[in-house]
Amino acid sequence: MQGSSLKTLIEGQQKSKLHDVVYAELHTAFSAVISKEGKFILDLNTGKKELFDLNNDPDEQINICKGLSSTESIPLERHLNLWLSNNEKLVGQLSGNKDSQRVELNEDRLRELRSLGYLQ
Repeated sequence: MQGSSLKTLIEGQQKSKLHDVVYAELHTAFSAVISKEGKFILDLNTGKKELFDLNNDPDEQINICKGLSSTESIPLERHLNLWLSNNEKLVGQLSGNKDSQRVELNEDRLRELRSLGYLQ
């Protein structure tokens, strides 16, 4: 399972952790990574890239990818590519791919998943 439990945060036992970036996906069409400074969006079907400077363009009107050469490195793009690669590996593990490993859940883990509403 990827991610972190929000249980202690919801119950007030932990203060919020701020993340440097947030990842988002829209079905299998778009993936994005968002930071305080910018947003990078990748169209997974066409490869079209969009990059917005959220400090100077909060309404996301100016795609600054258009002004970059194809060889220029975009830090947010590197973040997104790493995230996509990690998710691809995870999907392979969960889909029964021949390279996947079976994960056995013990009673404590099953109880935790039930308490979070993932299992009945």
